[in-house]
Amino acid sequence: MIDAENKKTVLDDNAAIYKLTEDDSVSEKEKWASMSKSQRRQYFKDYYLKKLLAGIAVAALVISVIVTVARPRPDDVLSIAVINDYWDDDAEKTFSDELSKELKLEEGKQSIRIDDSFYFGNDEKEIVSPENASVFERFATYIMAGDINCLVMDKAKFEGLASAGYLLPVNEVMGGDLDKYKDRLFVAKTDDDKAEKIYGISLEGSEALKEVKAYQPDPVLAFAASAKEDDYKYLKTFAKRMLQIEKSK
Repeated sequence: MIDAENKKTVLDDNAAIYKLTEDDSVSEKEKWASMSKSQRRQYFKDYYLKKLLAGIAVAALVISVIVTVARPRPDDVLSIAVINDYWDDDAEKTFSDELSKELKLEEGKQSIRIDDSFYFGNDEKEIVSPENASVFERFATYIMAGDINCLVMDKAKFEGLASAGYLLPVNEVMGGDLDKYKDRLFVAKTDDDKAEKIYGISLEGSEALKEVKAYQPDPVLAFAASAKEDDYKYLKTFAKRMLQIEKSK
């Protein structure tokens, strides 16, 4: 049931407030002094509360941006580009979490990043199809900036990237451990160096790729030419994990 008396009081207060606010000859201080408590509450609600809330929202946004920018970003000790393949999101997270524990990464300071958004197309003669040129441009930018240090891709894309000089000879990372995988090694020549070097390792039968539900039939592991030497130990551990091969039944 509506309280008619209370409704009348509110309407009278609103009318009085409106009359005061329309009078430009009266200062804010004088307006406030002439109001009753109920009129002051209504005046604050009508003329200041929305502005105050908007100000708080803007301040919160600014603080959030400052905190985000100021907070140090974790160092991606493993930054893996998955080319022409897809890894299941949930399985990928499980794999990444397990690998982080194996590598004993410092939470908040070191991290693993896996990006499977690099689809170059299926043109076997070219690194990238014309319609996917923007994807390759993003990839090349990351490589040059050192934001990718490891790649998992199909054999055709491996050959193109090796020839173009995007890859690092795998022995620089794997050292003497490379002998264990001699039947899985891929050699290539670059446009600038005609000497054959080992740039890739076959991941056919990899248990890890099965775990993340990858579908690429001829996967190859390689390291980016811009990989930092400080990250070689992480790359080596990752490679060994990927090279745990499913045993034939």
